[in-house]
Amino acid sequence: MSSLAEVENFADDLRNLRAGELRIATAASVGQTLIADTIAHFSAQHPKTRMLFYITSGVGHSVMTQQVDIGFSFLRFQHPLLHTQPLFYSRAVCIVPAGHRLAEKEVVSPEDLRDEQFISFMRDSRMRHIIDALFESRGVARQTQYDVYSSGEACALVERGVGVSIVEPLGVAYRQPPGIAVCRLEPAIHFTFNMLLPRFKKASQLTNQFVADLKGRIVQFGALEDPRGLREIKLAEDTEK
Repeated sequence: MSSLAEVENFADDLRNLRAGELRIATAASVGQTLIADTIAHFSAQHPKTRMLFYITSGVGHSVMTQQVDIGFSFLRFQHPLLHTQPLFYSRAVCIVPAGHRLAEKEVVSPEDLRDEQFISFMRDSRMRHIIDALFESRGVARQTQYDVYSSGEACALVERGVGVSIVEPLGVAYRQPPGIAVCRLEPAIHFTFNMLLPRFKKASQLTNQFVADLKGRIVQFGALEDPRGLREIKLAEDTEK
């Protein structure tokens, strides 16, 4: 009778979203900021839910093989086993060492970065292609001795005076290192962060609730006062629950 009561209590917890399991894979930039914030809030509301949360470069593969329930990435994966939806849009920023000649400029253009040692993303990344296209369209040459995988590594090198870079804004908007100056980039480069779901698996109630909480967090973050535009993110209108 005691065991039966435990089963009934667990079933009631599942029905009311108090228990269950939620597995999340994410890119570093959004994972260490908005996703981590949402998990902290979500866990407080669902204390019996088991959470699996990890940062990986293989978000698409993790979702496609159903190792996780949901994934988040700035890459837009095209695969018959994946359902990819835009989640929010963000505006890139330029980062330079704190003592750099551009550190006091509020707005930086590609021409301002001519001949600078520029820390680029990997050659096969979408961010690299978007950024390179802007400089090529303006006829601006840079030194590109260093390639990195993510904005986190770019920030680490810029803080140490290795060069300058253009990154998505989340990391520096959350916690700007003292050795980095952040400038608004004109013309703008916009990045799209995407939500990935298995195409042939219905999203659980826990997954839907987490997405709803995340969307609320994105709206709150974007509404904070920010005269320099570092928090310029916008929820995608066509995301689904």
